[in-house]
Order: sequence, then structure tokens, then C-alpha cells
Amino acid sequence: MPGTPPTLPALLLVAAALVVAAALLLRTRRGEPSGTGRRRRPRDRGQNVVDSAQGMFGSLRVLSLVWEDGEPVRVLASEGSFQSATYVAEASWYVPVFEYYYLYDLLFELGLPVRRVLMLGGGGYSYPKWLLVNHPQVHMDVVEIDPVVTGLARDYFYLDRLEGLFGEKGTQAPGALGLVQGDGRAYLEHTGARYDAILNDTFSGKEPTPTLASLQAARLAHDRLVPGGAYLANVIGSLEGRRARYPRSVVRTLGQVFAHVYIVPCGRRDPSKLGNNMVVATDSDAPFPAGFELATTEADQILLDPTARTGLDS
Repeated sequence: MPGTPPTLPALLLVAAALVVAAALLLRTRRGEPSGTGRRRRPRDRGQNVVDSAQGMFGSLRVLSLVWEDGEPVRVLASEGSFQSATYVAEASWYVPVFEYYYLYDLLFELGLPVRRVLMLGGGGYSYPKWLLVNHPQVHMDVVEIDPVVTGLARDYFYLDRLEGLFGEKGTQAPGALGLVQGDGRAYLEHTGARYDAILNDTFSGKEPTPTLASLQAARLAHDRLVPGGAYLANVIGSLEGRRARYPRSVVRTLGQVFAHVYIVPCGRRDPSKLGNNMVVATDSDAPFPAGFELATTEADQILLDPTARTGLDS
């Protein structure tokens, strides 16, 4: 008697694991350490505080520790939550520690030329380092609201090296990197630039930034994309059960604006377990086998600006 066929989320967990595994294989072939997921803990409990500061949204600490793969890393922690990390080894200065960053590489699988990318949320500038080292022909603007975070990134997370290679006077690809100190929502409202992809990895401490997760922000992001461009957002939650409410709300919200909204979980895990997911929204009809379109209902909340007084017309 044949067994029960796997559910769609289960199949997508396998597909997502293959996406991340391919990225890990790429860096392993280069002699770089293989990384771990955002929610995993250090190999040991010894966390040396290298520096600390008060940021716009709470206390910040730079920690020195050994990760699960045995490699020394520096971690940027905000209010006790790990926000970004870098390998200390010179050869791996641009390699992300957290696996979910590799899912941003899905922007190259959407069937559109990638020439100009916007990232909302710099943090330790993990993905900008990875993208520009591997794709120096791409121009990337990064918006980070907290100057204290950017200062720590320069001092401890190799942002200074990234600027030296790809900044305005860079030695490898001058002008490929643009840094903007300011609010991501305000940037979307006022910029005249158009992007092939917009990447959202913004958090206020442990919580996603509500003004960049709302319907109004989705409309702004859509307007700042070229036709067929893609919006990618890191969303923490599960694919099934109670903790799937927020990812389902994000998918339904983006579905009010974009023709297609896909979700790709990071790594292979139980669909009811909490973890990172990449949500990909686009008007392009190009095939995207890496993701699936999560079904939503009217019971799933459409996220609105905290100051919005009315519904969908706000």
C-alpha cells in the first residue's frame, strides 16, 4: 500500500535545503568554512564582549566566540538577539555565517538581469559583502538607519574593507557600493532610483520593522522596482501552525500588490518549527521552482502602517 504523499511544505523544505546546500558547496570548494543557521547557538558558551554601545533601538554588543563549525566569529547582538556575524579569518571575511543570507541569491534565479540592488538594513553588512565580492558588476545601495551600527560594522565586520574595494574610490569596482544613513521607509518614499531587486532585512531589536512590512511599504517597494523586478524579505516564523500567522500575513499583504508571492524556507526543518524564510514577491511570470505560493485566506491579516486609520485605502 503506497504511503502518504509528502505535503507541499515538506517538498519545499527539501528544495530550499538544496538551494542553501549549493551555496555552502560553493564556498566549501573555495576553502571557506561552512556556516550554520541564524537560530543556532555558538559551539561553546564562552562569549567575550569585544565592544558595546547604545544604538537607536537598544543596547549593542560585539561578541567574539567560536561557532558550531569550529571557526572563530564576531557577532553583532542587539538586545540579546544575534543580528549579524562575520568570520574572523582573513580568507572568509565576506562569507556569511547565517545560512538565510544565501537565500537572497534567489534574486539571480528570477529570470531578470540584475544590475542594481537595494538592501534595507545594513547591520553587519553580511549580504552586501557576499554579493559584491561574487558579483562586482552589480551596483548595490544599502540603507541603514543607525549610524552606531554602521560604525561597529566598519570596526569589526569588514565594512571598511568593503568600502575600500567597492566604495566611491574603491580599488576593484569604484561606485558599486552606495551607503545611505537613514530610514528605509523614508528612502523608499523619496528616492527616484529604480532597482532590479529590493532586499528587506530590517528589525527593531528582535521584531521586524512594522513600517517596512506594511501594505503601504509594499506599494512603495513595488513602485521602486523595474518592471518584473523582485522584492525579497527575510521573515521569521513557521510554515504551519500558530507561528505561521506572521509569514501568512506577510504573504497576503504582498499579494495585494504583486502578481506572485513565493516563500522559501531556510534549511530542511519541521514545517511547524520556527525559522528564517525568504519571501519573494514579483510581477514576473517566469518559472520559479525554488518557491511555492502559500495559500492565504481572509482570516490572514493584511499588515498596515501603525498610524493608518482605515483599511486598504490607507
